[in-house]
Amino acid sequence: MVTALTLAGSDSAICFPYLLSGGWDGRLCLWDLQNHSFQNEFSSVPGNNGPILDVAYSPKRREFALSSSTGGIFICAFNPHSANLVLLAELEHQASVVALVWHPLEDKWVSGSEDGSIRLWSEYGGCCMKDLRAPRGITCLCIDQANGCIVAGVHDTIR
Repeated sequence: MVTALTLAGSDSAICFPYLLSGGWDGRLCLWDLQNHSFQNEFSSVPGNNGPILDVAYSPKRREFALSSSTGGIFICAFNPHSANLVLLAELEHQASVVALVWHPLEDKWVSGSEDGSIRLWSEYGGCCMKDLRAPRGITCLCIDQANGCIVAGVHDTIR
């Protein structure tokens, strides 16, 4: 079952010639959108091959983040010409991380988990810069591109 999708591949917001897909089976695949074809399955996916719950891409840094049911977030370099992943950073939540997004105005990764925590990470993924709390588990995240607000789905509410 496919559980995560993100467009990837360019440092401009205009052209994203690749699609990354993650699955409940722990597989991470790369698709070439220009040629309408499967390109490769990444080997050595971090996280003990558990379910991939979300994946997000940073055009500025040419890297992507994927999250697992164990609370792990893995930031990897994006290289569409290699099936080998280069792990750049590993981040942790206490519960499953179900939502990831790159905040282009703050240059930070943002993650949301089932325990209601929303974390903003340093640009290089080294440390948690801010830990916000929602009353229930996070189900999805997005960034308001006009003013940088983090919008979160929290169970049956948008916050």
